[in-house]
Amino acid sequence: MNTNCFMPHSRTVQKKWEWHKIKKMSDQNKYTCNEYRQEMILLSLRLRLNKENLPELEKEKIQYEIQKLETAMDMT
Repeated sequence: MNTNCFMPHSRTVQKKWEWHKIKKMSDQNKYTCNEYRQEMILLSLRLRLNKENLPELEKEKIQYEIQKLETAMDMT
């Protein structure tokens, strides 16, 4: 018998997966690349906004972009 220290023996693994429920849940909770991209842009804008010595005009532009992105992401 080949024992693997990282995986239990196949008889000890419970194999009662309910794949139809898992698939249904994953269909409801789809997370797209575009959503990830928007989140990363929002994060970078917020980080830029917190930088020291940022000119007031630049702050206003960043705040506008953040507001626009949050609206597009239904966060407001």
